[in-house]
Amino acid sequence: AQRPQPWVQVKELFPSATSAKWSNPRQVLLSTPTVAKIEGIKAWIHISRIKKTPSPQWECQATTDLKLRLQ
Repeated sequence: AQRPQPWVQVKELFPSATSAKWSNPRQVLLSTPTVAKIEGIKAWIHISRIKKTPSPQWECQATTDLKLRLQ
């Protein structure tokens, strides 16, 4: 079972030719041995559609003079 809080990517059920097959990294909120509740997705996701991914790195970007935005 997925442990809560790792970062994962979710495989799209019906990806189009122009869209990505895997989603952006998201956090696991809850899990059971067969399904997981993923941040930003209302439905529970079966673990066969999930793969672990490294946590995203924070980076600073200048938006205007003397302002920084963390992403």
